Amino acid sequence: MKTQSVFLDPFASKKEAAEYDRMWAALAARWGDTGQLNEECGEVWQYMGTCFDRNLWVHTFRHRMHPITKRREYWNTPASREYVETLWKHVAHFPKV
Repeated sequence: MKTQSVFLDPFASKKEAAEYDRMWAALAARWGDTGQLNEECGEVWQYMGTCFDRNLWVHTFRHRMHPITKRREYWNTPASREYVETLWKHVAHFPKV
């Protein structure tokens, strides 16, 4: 099955806003800061989307030049069970590939 992707809109609903806050909090818990500005190039963490891959919905983040590791970093965190229920309603119309 081809990977399906969606993008969170924190202003669309209370459920999406809560998930948006939760995923950024998870990023902060792992990396210590949700921005982690690289002062040399101005890069910070970016939310890349939420996708269904390997039977799991995950939120994906990217930092193009992490100030600590000095390289591109990707990090995933699983979507909450409550949000996954909402996602399946949104993607039910996606074509099966």
